[in-house]
Amino acid sequence: MKRRKNGEGSWGTKTIKGVTYQYYRDPDNKYTYGKTINEVKEKIKKKKKQNIHIQQSSVKTIEEYMLDWLSTTRQKKLKQQTYDSYELIITKYLNMNTCNFGNKNIKILNYELVQEYIDSLAEKYSIGTIRKVWSIVRQCLKYGMSKEELPYFDLSLIQIPSEDRVAVKTKEVPFATTEDVEALYQEAFRKKEYSNTEYMYGNNARAIIIIMYTGLRISELCALKWENVDMSNRTITVKYTHATAKNRDRDATTKTKTIISLPKTYRQRTIPLSKRAFSQFEYFHKFNENHNEDDYVCVTKNMTPMTRRNIFRTLKQMLSRCDANNDLTPHALRHGFGSILLKNGVEIKTISELMGHKDIRTTYNIYIGITEQQKFDAIKTLD
Repeated sequence: MKRRKNGEGSWGTKTIKGVTYQYYRDPDNKYTYGKTINEVKEKIKKKKKQNIHIQQSSVKTIEEYMLDWLSTTRQKKLKQQTYDSYELIITKYLNMNTCNFGNKNIKILNYELVQEYIDSLAEKYSIGTIRKVWSIVRQCLKYGMSKEELPYFDLSLIQIPSEDRVAVKTKEVPFATTEDVEALYQEAFRKKEYSNTEYMYGNNARAIIIIMYTGLRISELCALKWENVDMSNRTITVKYTHATAKNRDRDATTKTKTIISLPKTYRQRTIPLSKRAFSQFEYFHKFNENHNEDDYVCVTKNMTPMTRRNIFRTLKQMLSRCDANNDLTPHALRHGFGSILLKNGVEIKTISELMGHKDIRTTYNIYIGITEQQKFDAIKTLD
């Protein structure tokens, strides 16, 4: 072993489970191991470099570091609405718990601190929210460690709480039944009191009927234009999605802006229209008879494009007055479309294509309860 001078560390060897390692022990009594002296020296260099980075950034809090990471490394790689959701999660959830995680200095970041933060989220949120938050935090920590800007620890050690340990339990999303759909269809044409001509819910109710009988996502419905509608063949082609994002333009006069984009996580498709669905397109065709190909199909009485917020609000009003499941959402209506088709004997591959799923396994996973019941019903036919 080399003689240790004042203020220096010491070198030596140590056998662990039959393998001999070189080590360096620094003045703070911290060890660095390697199979060779050169390997140990490289690790020491890496640690010193990391410490310099951390010291330079040591004035930053975890929240500040994450926001900086988001704006400098992710802005050009994420859809704008996704970027907005990342920013919201960082600013909303990092300090909304007892451990005040976001305000901690990045220099003290370690496994225990992060695990404490994840555990504290379980006291207020659902497992889905915790997974979303951890996904973004993990991306940032992985990047920071790779750049040697953050203290290193094994991210795989972090454990997400189990479903039975979180404060908010995951709600099972209901599917609209045939009875629900019929009740909402009849409710859509409720007349205003003391009027034989005006409908209570206006054009929003007709948009809801389209969702029930086509399985469109609400983002697809709001993005649908007349160029996507074939009135002669009674079909629609779903190509785009509609989203609202924070307006970050320099000369912005509004807080938000509309973004129409091609879908990344699901595929385009053509949907034939049933009688009830097609009659709504006939209505909008007459309602906006001077429309252009580039005009939106679903518009309000003021000829402005419909918004998902108003559609949600109208659906809630309709549910409060009719005999249907009060927990239904536009998403539940969409999957009601798929589940009704499945129960009526339509092949799951066809349903998958109509729903726009890229992978048929997605369809199976969504409707697994129905497919399992179909197996039992099939066997009963042999009894």
